[in-house]
Amino acid sequence: MAKKHTPRKYEISREFEGNAYNASYFIQSKMVTLECKYGTKSTQLGTSPPQTLARLLFGEALRDAKARGEL
Repeated sequence: MAKKHTPRKYEISREFEGNAYNASYFIQSKMVTLECKYGTKSTQLGTSPPQTLARLLFGEALRDAKARGEL
């Protein structure tokens, strides 16, 4: 039986409206997945570096959280 590979998590921080926030992301099956306390977002890897995609996803998660009144 093959071992299941656990993807490595990377930490990322971002400033949003004057406050600092932290999240983590991982890469698996040609996808970048961001996880933070405001939700999880994923996108396919493309020509942009994974960290750049993670920062974009983090911005979306923070804007969505603000729209829901969580920030």
